[in-house]
Amino acid sequence: MYGFVLIIAAIITLLWPIFQLSYIKYGKVKLQLPKAERKNSDFFSIIVAIKGEAISTVKELVENLSSLDYDNYEVLIISDDDERYFTKLSESLSLPSNFKLIRRENNRGKKAGALNYGVSLARGYYLVFLDAEARVDKDFLKRLNGRIREAVAFRLKVRNDNFPLGKIYSSGTEYSMDVLFKGRYIKGRIIIPNGSAFAIRKDVLIRVGGWKEGVITEDLELGIRLALRGVKVEYLDDVIVYTLSPFNSIDLYRQIERWAYGSAQLLRESFSLLKLGVNGFEAFLYSQQWGLYPLYLFVLIIIAALQPLLRISIWYFISSFLILGIIGGFIYAKLGTHGDVRSEIATYLASLIGYFKGITGIKYEWRTTPKTPEESKKRQSVKEISILMYILLIFSYLDVMFRAYFSSIVLLGIALMCMYFNNITVF
Repeated sequence: MYGFVLIIAAIITLLWPIFQLSYIKYGKVKLQLPKAERKNSDFFSIIVAIKGEAISTVKELVENLSSLDYDNYEVLIISDDDERYFTKLSESLSLPSNFKLIRRENNRGKKAGALNYGVSLARGYYLVFLDAEARVDKDFLKRLNGRIREAVAFRLKVRNDNFPLGKIYSSGTEYSMDVLFKGRYIKGRIIIPNGSAFAIRKDVLIRVGGWKEGVITEDLELGIRLALRGVKVEYLDDVIVYTLSPFNSIDLYRQIERWAYGSAQLLRESFSLLKLGVNGFEAFLYSQQWGLYPLYLFVLIIIAALQPLLRISIWYFISSFLILGIIGGFIYAKLGTHGDVRSEIATYLASLIGYFKGITGIKYEWRTTPKTPEESKKRQSVKEISILMYILLIFSYLDVMFRAYFSSIVLLGIALMCMYFNNITVF
């Protein structure tokens, strides 16, 4: 029985990539985009939540948004920084009259709390949500004017792709936009917005209850709630937000760990999508993809560690390897995803550990993603991976003691993968 669990886990792990195959052909299709419904200029409120951001990053944000070729808009920058840093930040900025830098004295609700505070102050009928590192074209709001029925997601592009990881991350982002946004939108699937490139009518957001405070992935939670309340999120492929790639493997790991933790945190809410039929089932897979990716790896570790007790045939291990190697290899070749061994290891370990933390309720330590190479250099190796490595080595040794040699080799291989990752600092 336990051997079949290993094979089933391999099949479930491939379920979401199999769904993606049906969207791949739409990647290069020109999307029929919503046309402007009004000729007059809509009023927009752009809301950005910040905490611990470098002054240079906020300065560049202000310079970028102040150069928009549009008249009717305001920018609200909501800071959760301590009073000393906020004072230093405000003294360093020269804000146009339509910009406001506001500090929350009560940091309740994490980022979602800051966004809700910005919504309460916003004068615009339409709200645009961006991150501090976001940059947009001068005609950004002109392209949005008159095109937001209820809510829209924008296309993301990586703007720092001039180093190895940046190229890999940029390629992955392009794939995500073409397949997981444009392709799924053309097929009529439920679009879950990215909180760093998203706009919504203020009355719609208030009607569904605003941003849920305290969750790690507030955009995923809001996307699920919008779908359940019948709000359609459209996708505008010609409205672009330029973002940053992580600068090294540790930053990439932390980013994916946060996504995985947030996905696990919202597992129960994701199950509610199943009542929406086929589209709901597909949206469930999308929302829980960070739990599906590492599922086989998790089951493999558990079964290999317990092999002295289970004593399942090694052919179950080999069969599951073949399923992933042959079928998975075929699927990923068709999808045309681009990466390398280092980024793949970071992805699988981060999703495994992040999702496990989220399911078990282990407290998550929030970290702001570095926006400059200098900030990124401060990051060290990941202690959770070191702990996992030692656990794997212990169980590998125990397997040898009980003559479960094949499973011992499996655990040793995963332990070496962990060791390899913690010795990568920049790529």
